[in-house]
Amino acid sequence: MALLTASQQEISFWIEKLYPQFEPELRKSIIEHGIIQHVKAGQTLIRSGHTIKSTMLLSEGLVKVFRNDNDNGDEFFLYYIEPGQVFALSMIYGSQNETIKISKVAATDCVFISLPLTLTETYQKEYSSWNTFMMDNYKRRFEDILEAVSDLAFGTMDERVKHYLEHQTKSLKTNHIHITHEQIAHDLNTSRVVISRILKHMEDAGKLKLHRNSIEIATA
Repeated sequence: MALLTASQQEISFWIEKLYPQFEPELRKSIIEHGIIQHVKAGQTLIRSGHTIKSTMLLSEGLVKVFRNDNDNGDEFFLYYIEPGQVFALSMIYGSQNETIKISKVAATDCVFISLPLTLTETYQKEYSSWNTFMMDNYKRRFEDILEAVSDLAFGTMDERVKHYLEHQTKSLKTNHIHITHEQIAHDLNTSRVVISRILKHMEDAGKLKLHRNSIEIATA
């Protein structure tokens, strides 16, 4: 490979760190054709109702995925995309040239590698490691959605809040979560009053400590 540009060097760093299972030729292609992008927390990456022409390999940060109700504007939190994962559902919608029905927002500052769908379709035909990688991502996303639907259909709001906080601590890798009651209520599509009541009960039970704009989960 010719002398790498600064952006290609950054892509090479992330590929070697997070995707070592890719064949050398696949890694080379991603380095040559990928576009490195840096986004700030809160930036919308994909909005419901748009068509998709590219996908993203997340290298750093967390991306929050929502399901949107276009009739009344409600949103429902589904899962996080973490470093080393791909925006798998975007590829499904993009390959069918359909408008996507979910939104993705940077939960933290993020770095990702953007790849055109026409190129990833070639990867699917030529590289077994890419297919294995995609199947692992599809499986993870399917399990995430099943968990979200199960919580919504069968869980009480107390259980949903408990699972939500567990998901937050696991994804963020900290038991001190910087989040407001309003944000939790938004993610779970309920009222701030309900969330505040549940969190106060959990605090009284010694399961967490409430701070201004943050929650500290008790460790076992």
